[in-house]
Amino acid sequence: MVARSTKTSRKYEFFPVSGTVRGGNVSLVFEREFLKIPEVGNCERDLYPVNEVAYRLGITARKVWLLISEGRIRTKRLDGRRLVPADALAEFIAGLPDGEDPKANAA
Repeated sequence: MVARSTKTSRKYEFFPVSGTVRGGNVSLVFEREFLKIPEVGNCERDLYPVNEVAYRLGITARKVWLLISEGRIRTKRLDGRRLVPADALAEFIAGLPDGEDPKANAA
């Protein structure tokens, strides 16, 4: 179903599955997650952009940049873009401490 806005000639597409509107400022990550849009080719990448790393870790892109500047996440540069190798992301996740509560161990 396609509708036109009354104020502009911008075309919006309505998705009945989630009741969302694509057009304007809806991000690709939002669409991929909720509308299950498959990625082209293999779903696993060799290199991830910072925004994708932030999404996968559930933190902000600013926090990812901080971790990169501290040297906790390795990166590569490609055409001026900072990309995180898949193995570097796996190493970072493996190096995180377990979610045990220190108060529970003291009791």
